[in-house]
Amino acid sequence: MTRIAHLTDLHLLERAPGDRDARDRLRLSFLTLGRPIDAELHRVRFAAALRKARAARAEHLVISGDLTEDGAPAQFEVLAEVLAESRWSPDEVTLVPGNHDAYQLADAWSRALEGPLAPYRRTSAPGTVVEIEGATIVAVATTIDQHWIRAAGRVGEDQRATLGDVLALEERRGRAAVVAMHHPPMPWGLRLGFIEGLLDVDKVTPILRARRNAHVLCGHIHRSGDHRLRPEDDARIFVADAVVDHPSPLRLYEACAGRLRPIDDALQAALGSPAFT
Repeated sequence: MTRIAHLTDLHLLERAPGDRDARDRLRLSFLTLGRPIDAELHRVRFAAALRKARAARAEHLVISGDLTEDGAPAQFEVLAEVLAESRWSPDEVTLVPGNHDAYQLADAWSRALEGPLAPYRRTSAPGTVVEIEGATIVAVATTIDQHWIRAAGRVGEDQRATLGDVLALEERRGRAAVVAMHHPPMPWGLRLGFIEGLLDVDKVTPILRARRNAHVLCGHIHRSGDHRLRPEDDARIFVADAVVDHPSPLRLYEACAGRLRPIDDALQAALGSPAFT
């Protein structure tokens, strides 16, 4: 039995966002609408969530995108610093990017994995497969090159092929397959789907539905929820609350016998983990 921790939507800022030029300040003002532009507050919330995940004795941590506010290189440096200060080994952490992580540069994620996030490249590069006891985690990047007023994503043909192969293999092995991605693989409706949904959801969802061992950890919508891939199934799509918005954003799961199940507060207490504060 393996315990997995899940965080999402950090929206980290660089230390001095006010030093940007006018165009970059406009983008940042739009993206942070309704939230304070407070770099230290975002950093403190993320650090506290990492401590709670460690205290919960999870064996692996998934952070499912929107790691930064707009993908500025200095924001990825802040992410690397906070992770390095935590007690999480890079081998225990899977990071995937969200739409916010590509607004400044379309290739910001690959640059970050070659730069400040290089220690996490082995567990977090798109298509990476990480085996832990009882489960296999697949890192999927859904970022696309788009204007910052839009928030859509796409898995793409190559990652869909990898996903199908991994899910089939892990089903034969009797192991839970955990897909880490930012955009939930659910339909949103025509207009909203184009603006902020997963553009190839009609191709991704059948791959997931075909395998009973497939589970998804995602974010993007900033509120937690459990969703079915098929009406007759238990929930297999799990969304966490946004770290940037919520005082207790951490979700925990157990992987056992080819399944992933959330750990609720009562079960958490029964397992003997320390209470969250």
